Amino acid sequence: WIQRKEMEYAMLPLAFACVILAGFEVLARLVVPVMGNVLTRTMQDKSRRSVPVQSSHHDKFDAVDWLCVTFSRCITVPFVYHLLLYCCVSPCVLWPGGAGGNNDNFPQNMPAALFTADGFVDANAAIVEFLAENVIAGNATKVVTAGATKTAWDANLGKTTSAIVHYAVSVILMYVTYDFFYYWFHRTLHLRSLYKFVHKHHHRQHAPSRGNLDAINVHPFEFICGEYNHLLAVSLVGNGMRAAGLGGVPIGAILTFVVLGGALASLNHTRFNVRFGAFSRLYSFAHPKKGGATPAYEVAAHDVHHRLPTKNYGQYLMIYDMMFGSYERLVDKTSSSKSM
Repeated sequence: WIQRKEMEYAMLPLAFACVILAGFEVLARLVVPVMGNVLTRTMQDKSRRSVPVQSSHHDKFDAVDWLCVTFSRCITVPFVYHLLLYCCVSPCVLWPGGAGGNNDNFPQNMPAALFTADGFVDANAAIVEFLAENVIAGNATKVVTAGATKTAWDANLGKTTSAIVHYAVSVILMYVTYDFFYYWFHRTLHLRSLYKFVHKHHHRQHAPSRGNLDAINVHPFEFICGEYNHLLAVSLVGNGMRAAGLGGVPIGAILTFVVLGGALASLNHTRFNVRFGAFSRLYSFAHPKKGGATPAYEVAAHDVHHRLPTKNYGQYLMIYDMMFGSYERLVDKTSSSKSM
């Protein structure tokens, strides 16, 4: 029995890695294409459903490209492990059962199975507990709707509404925080003294179209920093909300932030003309001569960056490019030439 248990625990890392890599494939091959088609189908003008190709396409991956892609896929496994571990042990992460947040006895009130004989958190047990209770047991919906208090999603409408608002605000703040650091990190990679050593590889593609493959075809250093920037955003927002007396960040908001973020980053490297969240008033006020609706997220904006490397450094949001003068709107050369 003991040997069988040891073998089961020995197989857990392999099983965990397989689950993450399988999720990667589902995201790339199913989620992103479906999202792109659904989100662009609302456009009445079919010619505007795709981003026009205005530059050369990196048609065939070579050995270096596939090496970078493979490394990115593999490094996602430890990243997800570290993210889950943080969620299991941090008092700034709110779970449906009430652990974390305003619970002053945290982490003592977490399941006893998560602790070793010395009182330290058993990382492997914490991850297994997460997978068993919230994935394998089919309680993912319960996790995604985790609220801000110990009695989250109480029958009381006021508390439910408060939990929804807390969830939504948490997601937005994590994206805003992530993109602040990503913007300056990305802009730094474009400095002439650094560009050729790291980021130049990603810009071999001037007209991204492969989605996830083009998105993760980056230098290993760049991918690691980009991935763990998500963990930094989760930590900063969680600690900030806890300090403000709001308990922390719901686990469901974290899952939404990371999974949706992966989908949006992949969409950025497709031809789907996905856009949402208009900042038209803000941008029109700051740049009255340019005007027009400026989405918070827009695939075309990242496509512009691949053609004009000194423009549109943001990953998910264009707010920092607007603030710091690096935003550039896509100009459809085809439609403009027809109108002349």
